[in-house]
Amino acid sequence: DIVLQTQNGNTMNRFLKGACAALICTGLLGTANAAVIPMESGDRFADHGFNISNGLHDNLFADPYPGYGGTSGYDTVLTSGQYVAFQYIDGADITINSTGTFDFTGAWSASAWDSTNTLALKGYLDGVLLYDTSTTIFRSSKTWIQSDFLGIDQLDISTTGQQAAFDDWTYNATPAPEPTTTALLALGLLGAGFARKRRAH
Repeated sequence: DIVLQTQNGNTMNRFLKGACAALICTGLLGTANAAVIPMESGDRFADHGFNISNGLHDNLFADPYPGYGGTSGYDTVLTSGQYVAFQYIDGADITINSTGTFDFTGAWSASAWDSTNTLALKGYLDGVLLYDTSTTIFRSSKTWIQSDFLGIDQLDISTTGQQAAFDDWTYNATPAPEPTTTALLALGLLGAGFARKRRAH
């Protein structure tokens, strides 16, 4: 009995090691891919697979906003390139959808015209609210909105005042497990099974 228990213990250890190795490989291969949307030509929301509704403009309108001598939030939020995205309807509830899940890391934001504004963000998965945050943004300086909304498929944005502007939208795509990941997991489990059969004989 003692020998059998030892053999079973060794088999279990091998099983756990094999499974853990496969899971580690799974984590490595399934790591999310970080991306930045700089709102430039050919690199906007639609180019990254996102759908926008209800008042977010990212089709190269602001360059930054002309004629105001650098005093608008469109100018102050500009971080890279020549263009920014902006909420073109005051107080509009903007919705950004994706066919898959994604992690919204954050973005640069500024209040377009009000000296201060409140920016509210809500993250959903399958219609269920997972995240709900708000922060103050300013016209005279840009603010990095660190959100870290994980595993969402919809992001809602709204403000309490006039328009908001955005640049360098940063997110992580959440890829589906690759076939090689599944194969590695299966091999780990299969190896543990062979070890157990060998010990039994």
